[in-house]
Amino acid sequence: MKNLLFEIGVEELPASYVSSARDDIVRIASEMLGEAGLKFSEPHCLGTPRRLVLFIKDISEKQDDKEITVQGPPYDKAFDNDNKPMPAAIGFAKKLGLQVGELEIVETKSGKYIFAKKIEKGKPTNELLKELLPNLIKSIPFPKTMRWDNSGVKFARPIRWLGCLYGDEVIPVKFGKLEAGNITYGHRFLAPDVIKIKSADIDEYKKSLNHAFVIVDQDERKKKIEEDLNKILKKYNPAFFVPPDEELLEIVTDLVEYPNVLKGTFPEEFLKVPDIVLEAAMKSHQKYFPVIKGKQLELTNKFVFVSNMKGNEEQIIEGNERVLNARLADAKFFWDEDKKTSLEERAKQIMEARNAHQFGTLPKRIRAIERLAKVVNKNVRVDSKTLKKVCELCKADLGTHMVEDFPELQGEIGGEYAREGNVSEEVSSGIACHYYPRFAEDKLPNTKAGSVVSISDKMNAIVSHIIENENAITGSGDKFALRRQAIGILRIILEREYDIDLENIIGECIKLYKISEDKHEKVFRLVVDFFKQRLKNHLISWHFYRYDFVDAVLNTHGFKPVEKDKILYALSKPSKNDFESITTSFKRISNILKQARERGIEFIYFNKRKLVEPEEKTLAEKFLDISKNVNKLIKKKEYTNAFSQIISLRKPLDDFFDKVMVMDENHALRNNRLAFLQEIESMFSQLANFSYVVTEKNK
Repeated sequence: MKNLLFEIGVEELPASYVSSARDDIVRIASEMLGEAGLKFSEPHCLGTPRRLVLFIKDISEKQDDKEITVQGPPYDKAFDNDNKPMPAAIGFAKKLGLQVGELEIVETKSGKYIFAKKIEKGKPTNELLKELLPNLIKSIPFPKTMRWDNSGVKFARPIRWLGCLYGDEVIPVKFGKLEAGNITYGHRFLAPDVIKIKSADIDEYKKSLNHAFVIVDQDERKKKIEEDLNKILKKYNPAFFVPPDEELLEIVTDLVEYPNVLKGTFPEEFLKVPDIVLEAAMKSHQKYFPVIKGKQLELTNKFVFVSNMKGNEEQIIEGNERVLNARLADAKFFWDEDKKTSLEERAKQIMEARNAHQFGTLPKRIRAIERLAKVVNKNVRVDSKTLKKVCELCKADLGTHMVEDFPELQGEIGGEYAREGNVSEEVSSGIACHYYPRFAEDKLPNTKAGSVVSISDKMNAIVSHIIENENAITGSGDKFALRRQAIGILRIILEREYDIDLENIIGECIKLYKISEDKHEKVFRLVVDFFKQRLKNHLISWHFYRYDFVDAVLNTHGFKPVEKDKILYALSKPSKNDFESITTSFKRISNILKQARERGIEFIYFNKRKLVEPEEKTLAEKFLDISKNVNKLIKKKEYTNAFSQIISLRKPLDDFFDKVMVMDENHALRNNRLAFLQEIESMFSQLANFSYVVTEKNK
């Protein structure tokens, strides 16, 4: 057993590539070694912008020997009538290094054949690694790859060196024009000299690189950055702190090899620009940590950044301040310039510029949002003037300089400009939050108007894309973010508990477009099914409902997500026995009715007075007793109580099926019983189609 250390030295990789490549390398290496029949333990990968390092403990030194069976010629070609070997058998045995007597005769589907068993010796690991590791490099998936010489090989960035040690043996892995050796390099500027690696000892390797200003372990780099962030601010001013930002911390960790945390300052005059702009300039554009103070979490004109350099810190700080100041100066200029034109005026310009290239179909989109928002608002009930104003102004910031330079601020910066223009806070907030949620775990709009416009905008985007291209929602990708937008709509409806019928909203949205009736129906079904699948996934993965319960509830009339969620909660309450029994009865009723319909039997009216058997009379009494209550409870959305009432039919239903013959030879009796069962089925179906539920009996 020996350890493996394999290093891929590259030109600076983007931070997002480093983190994903580390996971992929471990996965691919484990699969490759496993498939090769090698034993190993604890594979893990370290990485910086300049190197990806695979380390695996205790890899076996060779593959296990394998016994393989080789099929030879047919028996009648290998032996004569006296069972004496002919040349075909002798040659087959000789080829495998065996005696003819060691061959076996086996009867197969194709006739009698001769077979031989032989031991295939496992390859030594050092030989296998030469084949496997180049394939590992080729198999790492990156969003984009490049060629850097005429060897034809590709990678995310040019590979400059390879290091590979198996124990203390150098494995000369070849990739393009490179051949792996036992050397690596330190920090590009602080210690660029060659470092010799003696063996695949991860501790020694990390120690050597540490002396050369490279902390190769990402967890150690991240911990150092966190500690230094706290230290530098406490030393400077205990009232100042950096708010937790795990995403930015992860990015910064993969941008440097030797983190050096420093603080900088920008002119206070930039604090006149809204905080969201300053934070975007620092975090999104420069990867700096904004510094805040006090209980009010007031943004200061200080920032903290992580440099990849040591020494001459004044110059490093000055350089970073200069870069940030230039960006903030641009932001302040945009802010001041944009304010010269009111948001209302910008909205007007957009609506008038119907054919202007810069706005494309934006006027059409805004009109669609306005019309759809009126429909959505029937269930949310926002003041109509407020809603109309939010719809009119929600996209106006797309014509500002600020959004051109900071596209991530669209919506929020529109809210800021609205406030500057003395637009009411309700409208300003609605504009600011109408893009939320932008991804699965993002925050929701914090106003009703923002929620209505968000639902309308997202629904219009989904429907318009599907009308244009019915395949827009197929495949594994999400090119137009339609799945993300559908999840956003469902989250708003469910978490805000809006009593919205999605089928109604989808239908109204399609009406906004002039398409044929056939096309309308097709798009309607596509969009409804698309939302049902998203809701199913959401209810299973976020609310932890059983998949068969979700299917049962979604496959009934209507499509109100909040209602479906509450019914699912009610169905999850009863005992297992009660649920199994009532589900079995429902399935039995459905099967009887289905068979009767297939036979063309008509059963329309149920007449209680025509019932004969005591068990069916008892069931009818109970059913008529509870059915009105069930209807009332469902209207009041008291689904748990409604389902409890239905479960009370358990025993009468069991007795009915034990004693009563539904398909009686007397047609009048039969038809009345079928009509009776149809009414019971109809009551059940108000909650769920129980035929989708998996019981112990039909698992």
